[in-house]
Amino acid sequence: MQEKSNEELAAIAQCLGRSGYFMESRIISSLCKEGFFVEASPSFLDPRTGKAREIDMIAERFDWDGDTHHMQVSVKTNFVVEAINNRFPFVLMTPTPFSPSSNHEDQIKYVLTPESSNPFLDELNDFLFMERSPASEDLYSQFAEITRKKGSSELMASHGDGTYQSLLKMSEYIEERLHGFDGEQREFWRLHFWRPVLVLGGSLVVQDTVGDGENLRYADYAQLAFNWHDQDRPRSTVIDVVTEAHLLTHMSAICDRDTEVAIALGRFRTANFPEALQS
Repeated sequence: MQEKSNEELAAIAQCLGRSGYFMESRIISSLCKEGFFVEASPSFLDPRTGKAREIDMIAERFDWDGDTHHMQVSVKTNFVVEAINNRFPFVLMTPTPFSPSSNHEDQIKYVLTPESSNPFLDELNDFLFMERSPASEDLYSQFAEITRKKGSSELMASHGDGTYQSLLKMSEYIEERLHGFDGEQREFWRLHFWRPVLVLGGSLVVQDTVGDGENLRYADYAQLAFNWHDQDRPRSTVIDVVTEAHLLTHMSAICDRDTEVAIALGRFRTANFPEALQS
């Protein structure tokens, strides 16, 4: 009986490992150890079906120190995370060319307080619209999932519906959070980003921008310009695509930069708007 139970548990563990459930647990555990707050499986209402759907996790790192540095200023990134345990490489292709009709500001998802007559936005132009804009050499417009044909060694590429739904969920979740934010709060200066991240348990391959356009290379990180519709309105969301091994490095670098900017903005507020600071 015990031998049968052990075999069954081993089979269950293999099933969970292939499906990605263990991967999610690993990611949550490693993020918590690095000082991130993680909310697992938050739900939101699907605007198209009216049914509840779940995101794998939301994470943020709490670096705020109101007494000594930030002075009622908050700059942070909320990471909206979906994880897939890809057996074969996940491929990003077709570098996104520049287009004058592209709405690059729409690609950066953020909220700002105070929203109108903002006293510090000019100080953040480079950070907000240059540093956080997607780099053209890392931005792609197509993805493909590689699988093996049943009963064959031949590989095939497809546009997996499951992954598409993960990308759409993250995009719709972020839009819902942006619309529900009160931008007229004035006692705190806030710049809060919402950043979707697709984490890969396997490898990432990208199309090299050098040469004839058909060269491929392995990468730790790249970005996908994901185009979708919010009802009748076309939208574009830039998705970070990151391997699990590179995730902490990627997220920590973003949070470290947020902290630097928040401290600098706190000094700017103290020097120029001391009367607005509450005791």
